[in-house]
Amino acid sequence: DYDNMGRTPLHAAVAADAQGVFQILIRNRATELDARMNDGTTPLILAARLAVEGMVEELIHCHADINAVDDHGKSALHWAAAVNNVEATLVLLKNGANRDMQDNKEETPLFLAAREGSFEAAQVLLDHYSNRDITDHLDRLPRDTAQERTHHDIVRLLDQY
Repeated sequence: DYDNMGRTPLHAAVAADAQGVFQILIRNRATELDARMNDGTTPLILAARLAVEGMVEELIHCHADINAVDDHGKSALHWAAAVNNVEATLVLLKNGANRDMQDNKEETPLFLAAREGSFEAAQVLLDHYSNRDITDHLDRLPRDTAQERTHHDIVRLLDQY
């Protein structure tokens, strides 16, 4: 069962924050936890992106693929960092998400946090030893993109670590 965006009932439950339906689906063996939408989004990526309370943790506990990526090569951690979803960033890191994974543009979660001004997420990533020195496909550092976007608090943060 997919809609025109390729969403399964599990994707729909995540998007609607429908906790009851979500609980039933993740406990059903027939539910494909890592089903991909047309753009490659898995339910875990969607939950990280939409900051849906508790769902990231539940999906991980049910053995959803923590390092699955969408068509842009972005993982749930990339998305959590980009939208400053601190809770998800922490849960993903604690459960072994690849903290220095590079997407199709060679951007790490820390790079995205720096670019988007996600101060708290950047702090959590640095506390978990994310590498500040990995450049994107244009050879820019997280510090460079933070500077470019005038996120001075993040520039200072990166200089401290």
